[in-house]
Amino acid sequence: MILLDQRVSDLVRGYDRVSQADLRLQTEWRQHLLQHYASRRDKHASAFSEYVEKIRVLNPQLSTIAFVPLAMLIGGLVVTIVGVLLNVYWGTELTWGIGGVSLLIAGAIGIGLPIILWLWQVKLAKPPPPVHPLQEDLWSRLTPQWRAKLHGKLPVAILQRGNAGIYSFVKHLETLPVDSMYVLYTLQRKDGEDGEVVVAGARGVWAFAVKDWSGRVSWRDGEWLHEQFDPRRDAWVRVEEPPPDQEWQRIASQVSNTLVTRVPDLVKQIPAIAQIRGGVVFTNPKAIYEVPSSCPARWGETDSWDREISSAPIVQGLDDRAVFSLLDALLEQQREINGDAATVSMSVYATKIIRQAETRLSGWMEN
Repeated sequence: MILLDQRVSDLVRGYDRVSQADLRLQTEWRQHLLQHYASRRDKHASAFSEYVEKIRVLNPQLSTIAFVPLAMLIGGLVVTIVGVLLNVYWGTELTWGIGGVSLLIAGAIGIGLPIILWLWQVKLAKPPPPVHPLQEDLWSRLTPQWRAKLHGKLPVAILQRGNAGIYSFVKHLETLPVDSMYVLYTLQRKDGEDGEVVVAGARGVWAFAVKDWSGRVSWRDGEWLHEQFDPRRDAWVRVEEPPPDQEWQRIASQVSNTLVTRVPDLVKQIPAIAQIRGGVVFTNPKAIYEVPSSCPARWGETDSWDREISSAPIVQGLDDRAVFSLLDALLEQQREINGDAATVSMSVYATKIIRQAETRLSGWMEN
C-alpha cells in the first residue's frame, strides 16, 4: 500500500500528460528512433566494408614490415645463447653476448612497431555497431517515474503531536502488499476527536476513525466505555470520550459528501465509490478490549483490517484515471482540514520528465 505525499495536486492532469507522452514514445518517437537506427546501421555496414578492405591490404604489408625485426630478434637470441656458452666453456670474451643482446633489443623494438600499428589499424579502428535504441536507458516509460513521485513519508513529528495511533496504523498499512491503494491521513480534527485515515484506490474508498485509547475499552448495552485504572482508588475510572462508531459515521459521511460534491460525474458512473467502507481502529497494543461479538459497530485492532482490505474485490470501472480523480478530491479535503497550503503539482512534474525524456531522445538522434 502506498502512503500518498499529501502535498501533491493536479493528479489527473499529470496522469493524462504522462500517459499521452508514453503513448507518443511508443508510436511517434519509436518510429523516429528506429528510422535513425536503420540509417546508422547502413552507415556502419558501409564503414565496416571499408574497414575489411583496409585490413585485407594492410595485413600483407604488416607481415613484410615485421619480417626483418623478427629475423633480428631470432638471430639475436641465437647469438646471445652461443656467446654465453662460449664464455662458460672456453672463457671467451663477452663480445658475442653483447652483440646478441643488441640484436635482441633492436629486433624487439622493430617488432613492436608493426604490432602497435596493427592494434591501431585493426583493433582500435574497427567501427563499433550502433546500439539499438530500445536497449538503452533512454527508452524508459515515464508513468512509473511519475508514480514514484506520489510516495510520501510519514513525519516523525506526528508522534510529538500526540498522534501515535495515526503513526502506527499508517506505518502498518504501508506494509500491506496492495499497490493499487493509497493512504491519506488527517491529524486531530477538533477537541475530543482523534485523527482519521482514508484509503482509496482500485478496491474502493475506506475511512477509519483511529483511536489510541489506553486502559480498558468495552462495549456494553449499546454504549462504548473507555476506562483508565486509578491505583489510588484501586478501581477503573471512566474517561469521557465521543462514541467512536459515531465519529466514524461522521468521517465516512464527510468523505462520501466530498466525493459526491467534487467528482459527481464519477460517482454517478461508479456509485460504489460513495459507499465508504472501514470502521474504528484501536491502535494501543497494551489496551484491554472487552467487546462482545454482538457489537454491531465495525471495529478492530491495527492488523484486524488486513485481510478485509487485501481481499476486497476490484471496483469495476475504477481505473487509474478514476482513482486519481478520487485522490484529487480527497487531497483537497485533507488540505482544508489540515490547513496545508504548499502543493507539488504533478502536472508540472509530468511536463518536466517529459521534456527530459524528449531532450534525451533528441540528443541520441543528433549524435
